[in-house]
Amino acid sequence: HAPVVADRSALQDPLLTLSKVLVDSLDTTRIKQALGAEPAKGAQSLALLEQYINELDGPADAIQPLRDLQTLRSKGGFAHYSGRSADDVLARIAGDARTSSEIFDHICRRLLDALNLITMTIEAASRPSGPALTPPNAPS
Repeated sequence: HAPVVADRSALQDPLLTLSKVLVDSLDTTRIKQALGAEPAKGAQSLALLEQYINELDGPADAIQPLRDLQTLRSKGGFAHYSGRSADDVLARIAGDARTSSEIFDHICRRLLDALNLITMTIEAASRPSGPALTPPNAPS
């Protein structure tokens, strides 16, 4: 759930948990098995997932919210909480959100949209002649 205090440090644990659940838990072995082309040497989970989604002709930016979450975790400073670096990353990713709960809500909504795009891509590829993908919240 969203942080209930205004302090930005209240974001640390929920965002680390999201990163562990959504990025660290990706089964790279299964993704590699599903790929049509050989992955780049040393490709990590998000690169593998991105390659898979690209092979399925999915949206080019479907993985970006997951990458942003991982950036917050590593370079953004949440893994080693480093002040200014984390502030810069949050400012780029959080949009107009300012409070901890608004930032968390914004990030979660982007992650849900990304997961929906990924799911739609895989489902469409599984159908013999699936309909064109329409991103969530996109005008019809």
